[in-house]
Amino acid sequence: MSIKKYVLLFFMIPFSLSSQNKQKVDSLKKLLTQDISLKQKIHVYRGLCYQYNYYDKEKAKRYLDSLNAVAKRYKDSTKYKGLVLKHKGMYYNSISDYITAEKEYEKAISHFEIIKDTRYKYRTLLALSDVKRKLGKYEDAIDVIMQSINEKEALGKKEIELVREYEKLGKIYGNIDNINKSNFYLKKTEKAYRDNKKYKALMITLVNLGVNATHQESLKYFKEAKTYAFKYEDYITLAMIYNNTGAIYQSLNNIDSSKYNYNKSLKLSEKYNYPKLKALSTNNLAELCNLENKPKEAIQYLNASLTINQNSSRLPRVAQNYYNLSESYELLKNYKKAFEYRDLHFKLYDSINKQNNIEKINQLEIQYQTAKKEAALALQKEEIKTLNEKSKSDSLTKTLYGIGMFSFLSIATLLYFAFKQRIKKNKIAREKQEEIYKQEIAFKKKELASQTLHLVQKSTFIQELKSNLEKIKQSPDLFKIEFKRLIMLLKKENAEDKDWQVFKTYFSEVHNNFDNKIKAIATDVSEKEIRLASFLRMNLSTKEIASMLNVLPDSVLKSKYRLKKKLQLEKEADLTEFLNTL
Repeated sequence: MSIKKYVLLFFMIPFSLSSQNKQKVDSLKKLLTQDISLKQKIHVYRGLCYQYNYYDKEKAKRYLDSLNAVAKRYKDSTKYKGLVLKHKGMYYNSISDYITAEKEYEKAISHFEIIKDTRYKYRTLLALSDVKRKLGKYEDAIDVIMQSINEKEALGKKEIELVREYEKLGKIYGNIDNINKSNFYLKKTEKAYRDNKKYKALMITLVNLGVNATHQESLKYFKEAKTYAFKYEDYITLAMIYNNTGAIYQSLNNIDSSKYNYNKSLKLSEKYNYPKLKALSTNNLAELCNLENKPKEAIQYLNASLTINQNSSRLPRVAQNYYNLSESYELLKNYKKAFEYRDLHFKLYDSINKQNNIEKINQLEIQYQTAKKEAALALQKEEIKTLNEKSKSDSLTKTLYGIGMFSFLSIATLLYFAFKQRIKKNKIAREKQEEIYKQEIAFKKKELASQTLHLVQKSTFIQELKSNLEKIKQSPDLFKIEFKRLIMLLKKENAEDKDWQVFKTYFSEVHNNFDNKIKAIATDVSEKEIRLASFLRMNLSTKEIASMLNVLPDSVLKSKYRLKKKLQLEKEADLTEFLNTL
């Protein structure tokens, strides 16, 4: 990825209260002062909810409550129930309550299906996919979008009518570092928008393509996107473009250009009241101040950023603020404060990573168990079917040979019922075995999660240790403060090579001798490559694997390429998809 990790990467079409939007708001408010019908009021409140949703949360909630109350009074309230649910989803999404937003969107979709309103159903499916993406449910998000695409294609929709689905797929694949697929869908989006002269929508696609591109290509994409942002007075998107451009220049060590763009982003986010972007811009400006050895200015920026991020519960960015504050105080030689913020950073960072990994591993293992259970039940049904067919055949044969032999028929009947009883007993035994197997898998899953988290913590510890040792080397005064902490860390992390062996044992049991299957395909595969394959099999991203192995993401990509070559996969084949089949 060409843009540093703290930049706002793939983003949705933002809302900015431009002069045109202000006119719409004023017109809608004016209508409320007039004698209008309930139906008209519903549409006015919907418009105000939409306009204020990303601008003023309190007003958005007030108009949402009014919309809900008026819709209930309307004679055909069923018609607007889905729309109210959709607006609730939008509101909760805007305040980062993604779990509630997900529930509201799902209820809205069910309602639109009942009343057969396909237009709003597809719009809500897209909104639901965005929320699932933010929750880290990337596979679910892709499934939701593919549902929309498949249904639209079945209805004979044109390419331009599928473009929003393509764009969202591009963003999701970008989030999981599948740049080839991301660019594939974003390029389709770009072509459709250009062919149909939809330049306002094209602006966002250009920014997202810029995120995927190399430095110089990124700047070209951002430059074209900027012209459309000015043209359509979309100043929030313009602020985001300035922020991303600043990040590019920062990575190129062009501090002056980087600072210019970050300041532009900050001014626009303040003017148009977009606090999340303000927090991002101030944090990035603080990083530049630290690079220029201006820690006091950096601390002012960081305190402003920290307040916003804490109020909106954006924990990853709070952790980043803590880290940068520790850097600033270290430059001021205030090592006590530096240590306090570094400690806060690592505690929060660890808690975020623990939760993310636990959720991911649990989700993967639930999928695994479900697939196993379905396969076992299918096999069981097939066995019972075969036994029943055999039973019918035996019964027919006995009947042909025993015509007129009542006693023999009675014996055959008894045998048949005994046979049925045996099938029933076998079924009960299988169910018991399946329950035992399920418990074993649950235990192994917990152990696997535990070992994975231990490896993550170990890599975090190594990074922290290296960083602290480097700082002690540069500043001997820091030695007295950090020495005790380093001793404690070393005692706590007295980990041996057996960590990987324990992890591999549990992983192999849960995933059916995964390492042996790989060795059967590639006899020259190394232990490190098996480790990489195991992490890929768990659907961990390149960044997560790099963190666990304590290497750069580029090293992981090179290792993936070598592993793919050893497994004799085609160039276009997806390594993770292949490993998931083993």
